[in-house]
Amino acid sequence: MNLSNLSLRVLTGSIGGAIVLGAIVYNPISFALLVIALQCLTLWEFYGLVQTVGLHPHKILGMIGGGLLIFYPLSTIADYGMQINLTSTYTIQLILILCGILSHLMLAISLWKTVEKPLESIAVSVLGWWYIALPYAILLGLPYLVKAPEGISFNYPIILSCLFLIWANDIGAYFVGKSFGKHKLFERISPKKTWEGSIGGALTTAGISIVLFYTWGMLSLAEWVGLSILITISGSVGDLVESMLKRYLGVKDSGTLLPGHGGFLDRFDALIFALPWIFIYLLLIASS
Repeated sequence: MNLSNLSLRVLTGSIGGAIVLGAIVYNPISFALLVIALQCLTLWEFYGLVQTVGLHPHKILGMIGGGLLIFYPLSTIADYGMQINLTSTYTIQLILILCGILSHLMLAISLWKTVEKPLESIAVSVLGWWYIALPYAILLGLPYLVKAPEGISFNYPIILSCLFLIWANDIGAYFVGKSFGKHKLFERISPKKTWEGSIGGALTTAGISIVLFYTWGMLSLAEWVGLSILITISGSVGDLVESMLKRYLGVKDSGTLLPGHGGFLDRFDALIFALPWIFIYLLLIASS
């Protein structure tokens, strides 16, 4: 990466980071709007990506399905103090049924669409829901799963903490791998990643988790370190999964909307893969 590319990457990251952090901290409404925007942009980008190999995803129905998945947590954020009702199985069942109906509509529409690989096109349309849309729905509900620190009504610190841990893993892995990396981690998928970099990322993430414990509390020290380990593993796998996807599609970046960073899937691949695991982990802690 030359100096101009590095400068562009830093500039884009600084502006984007300020927008993301500001929307998270400001209030639940700005946070919800941010998540909705990220879900729409990333899902649309994903559907555009798979078109490069001759597939024809059902973009409109796919976006509707993504919106349905995000509706459940969104419907509970009308008031700052409102809590997500995790036992509202009726709403969840209705959303899943509607997603099933959308899948059937895709099958019916394929009868009249004269395209090759109709089943594969439907498959990637539905894959977008579970790979992209569902994690963003989980992100929207995450602040209501853990009790906020004293004096804070909307638990934005847990969202910031997860982002900081993911960024710490990326930064630690990059600099340690660049300086000391010799042993390839997964050369077939990502030739530049090394075991040394992964270890550096894990240690950096663990160190940040200790800082977060003394900054926010919320979880015990052991739970913070456990969260850092979970994010290190799931986030790293998410990065490799996106590398595998791009290698299969024959593209360098998932998009061009973020100069120096590629696309939204490039920037948030670790987060969207880690979020379901983070949710399960925090749910087990909250229910214990």
